[in-house]
Amino acid sequence: MPTNPHARFFALLRKLPQSSEEDLIWKHSRTVTTSLSEFYRKMPCEYAQMIAAMQSMVDQIHGKQQPDEAEEAQKRRFRSLILGKLNEWGIVVKNWDYSEVNAIIQGWTKSQKTLKTMTLDELKKLSRQIHSIMDWYSKKQSTINKQAKLN
Repeated sequence: MPTNPHARFFALLRKLPQSSEEDLIWKHSRTVTTSLSEFYRKMPCEYAQMIAAMQSMVDQIHGKQQPDEAEEAQKRRFRSLILGKLNEWGIVVKNWDYSEVNAIIQGWTKSQKTLKTMTLDELKKLSRQIHSIMDWYSKKQSTINKQAKLN
């Protein structure tokens, strides 16, 4: 049984009582059509933009804050750096199971936060800690290897 491709549109429209279907379509199609099916078929990118704009309006009405995209990108970057360093230690995430990583992080930070729930500042601090520990360990291993070659 096929699903209605416009279900999300109508769900959002119900939450925006001040908006009319025709006005939204007319505006977002750049005055080309008022037909939802035609708009969906002929201008899929603009249709997706309209849905995103409607979602944003609904979120604003209901008091939801849009996450700052730049901050989210930075968080992803620091999570990636942290996971990369842990991967060098042999701690690998398999099947999206972050339990080992989260256990290590919670032990180091003495908090119950997971990698996903940490703030940007916490991720930056953790990244610095991991890098300093790795640098110290690498230097120690280098010194041990040099002494072993001398003997």
